[in-house]
Order: sequence, then C-alpha cells, then structure tokens
Amino acid sequence: MIERGHCTWIESIWKLCGHRKDQWSAWFFAAMWADCVTTRRTTGYSPYQLMFGKPHLFPFSLDEPTWYTLNWHHIRSTADLLAMRARQLRRLEEDRSDAAAHNVKAQRKAADQYATKHASRLASGLYRVGEYVL
Repeated sequence: MIERGHCTWIESIWKLCGHRKDQWSAWFFAAMWADCVTTRRTTGYSPYQLMFGKPHLFPFSLDEPTWYTLNWHHIRSTADLLAMRARQLRRLEEDRSDAAAHNVKAQRKAADQYATKHASRLASGLYRVGEYVL
C-alpha cells in the first residue's frame, strides 16, 4: 500500500518527467521539498512553517520584503537580536495553536461528512460497559 502523501509525490514526479519516466530520480528530492513547504488544507500551514516558525522563502520570493525577511541592519546589540528572536518565537506558538485549531476543525468536518454520507450504515444502540463493539 502507498500512503496518500506518497501518491501525491509520485503523481507530481510523473508530471515533471513527462515522457522520460527514467528521469524520476532527478525530480524526487525537489518533489519532496515542495511537499514539505506547501501549505496543508487541514492546518493552514506547511510542515516547514510548523517546524521552523516561518514560511519557507524561495529565492524568487526574496524580492518582495515581508515580516519574515528581517531588517538585520537595525540590529545593533545582543538585546536587539534577542528581541527579534523572541517576536519570532511568540509568533511560532501562535501559528502552532492556529494550526491545531484548523486541524480539529478539518477533522470534525470530515467526520460530519462521513456520517452524512454513510448515515444508513451507521447504527446507534445501547451498549453495556465492557461490551465489545466492532
């Protein structure tokens, strides 16, 4: 069995290879990295951002300054540096909490959709404590 995430990698590699399927190994690591830096629907964040506390910056993204491209020229002391890092770390905890909330919301939505789709097969009943239920 192939895990769902692996199917996505394989499909993207085949699209990149085109008719040259023997070139899959040239695209493998790029496809894995692209997956790690891509935002997930369930959390609203990429695995990279949840790990490192900031979105991945591609070289082609550096021409657009963002909050994450810090102005290092204004840091003159260790205290300035620590203040900058503390802001980043505080943001990381907020992002992780936000991702957890998104994940719970997505799981509930999926459970509700499953229950709606399979309502005729789902049966409720009264069960005694210790009773085995399959």
